[in-house]
Amino acid sequence: MVSILALTTCKSAWAIVLDWEGNLDANWASSANWSPAQTPTNGDALVFAGTTQTSTSNDLIIDTLIEGILFSNT
Repeated sequence: MVSILALTTCKSAWAIVLDWEGNLDANWASSANWSPAQTPTNGDALVFAGTTQTSTSNDLIIDTLIEGILFSNT
């Protein structure tokens, strides 16, 4: 049980917050659409704040687990 708890705690420590910029296309798997420029992976948190490419396509690998998604019009 302790091992499971430790793995769960570590997962959150490695989460990266990615901000949607939508500079290339509407696809989530295009690293150029995110800041920092990388494709979202398990445990990442996604922020959509703005007006660029507001119609997007989640084309990530099946079973990619996102930690959270925030929508904000700033």
